[in-house]
Amino acid sequence: EADVIVVATRGGRTAVAMSRQRNRVPIIALSEEAATCQRLTVYWGVTAIQVTSNERSPAQLLQFIIQWGQRENTLRSGSRIVLVTSSDWSGAHDVLQVHTVP
Repeated sequence: EADVIVVATRGGRTAVAMSRQRNRVPIIALSEEAATCQRLTVYWGVTAIQVTSNERSPAQLLQFIIQWGQRENTLRSGSRIVLVTSSDWSGAHDVLQVHTVP
């Protein structure tokens, strides 16, 4: 089971859809848009974080979220992260990646 689900989103639709499932796994929504982050704060289980355009690739997003999670005591070695991005975000293909924190 995942310890956290990370969704890179522009408008927040994917994070909202996942929130509606009322899953007990926390959802971290990453967006470049301040308005999107503000709107997402009212949804079930969603923590919204504004990121810069420098965090674009799945590898960069994972590095960012691992550092954030360790700083916030949310993630530790062995934690599982599910990363969801769309072609809209990364400029490549839709991505669903499972990663274990080293």
